[in-house]
Amino acid sequence: MSVVSGCDVAVAPPGAVPVATAELWIGVPASTSGRSRMKDPAAPSGVRWLVFFAVREEASPLERLLGACPSSIRVRTTGMGHANAGRCVVQELQATTPAAILTCGFAGGLDPALPHGQVVFDADPGLGIVETLAARGAVPVRFVHTDRILITAREKADLRGRTGADAVDMESAVIRERARAAGVPSATIRVVSDAAGEELPLDFNELMTPDMRLHYPSLIGQLMVSPGRIPCLMGFGRRTALAARALASVVKAVFDRPPPFSGV
Repeated sequence: MSVVSGCDVAVAPPGAVPVATAELWIGVPASTSGRSRMKDPAAPSGVRWLVFFAVREEASPLERLLGACPSSIRVRTTGMGHANAGRCVVQELQATTPAAILTCGFAGGLDPALPHGQVVFDADPGLGIVETLAARGAVPVRFVHTDRILITAREKADLRGRTGADAVDMESAVIRERARAAGVPSATIRVVSDAAGEELPLDFNELMTPDMRLHYPSLIGQLMVSPGRIPCLMGFGRRTALAARALASVVKAVFDRPPPFSGV
């Protein structure tokens, strides 16, 4: 198995527990510095599943579950947002032609019926994974893309009213678009990190640099001004960690099933 974290992933400095909790949800986004947390091996031949997460914190539970597996699975972290995800997908597809692409990670709930921790998906017809996903409790939904993190329940309700979508994320649209352009079937498999009626503990948009990196002085500044947010942030981090593990279990079940079609 090739499990690789990052299309050029920046290393986070040490910080207090609330900082680590914010990193769990925001993660350590991709940079353009050319430095990588791990050595990035060449893409192996015979890749069946090319799996993209925005940040390492989303991917780590799946990495732990996979352990030592065949080289048919390649896990990549792209960094947050459309630009980072699009750049990473292009790099990967220049190096290998997978049989299928998955875009995984957290999603914001827009449908009030979707609870925190619910695994949701949208898959290309013929990919052959719908029954496996449904058997593990995942539900099909309609996703919508945004270029910013939705913080309030009002924002989520407004977006659902405009689009009719059930869940929102920032990377899947461009990943699926690049997959279609390359003729590779794909699916979005994500977990609801914040339900439709849930307010996020911080305005994470104010903590990001233009290239979608966590700006630590801004984070520490918000926590110093509003220390009462720290318990909410830590509780949110714990719930999000559980959600990431639930997602990993479902995605691994997809890999464990019999191949549905030639090449996967």
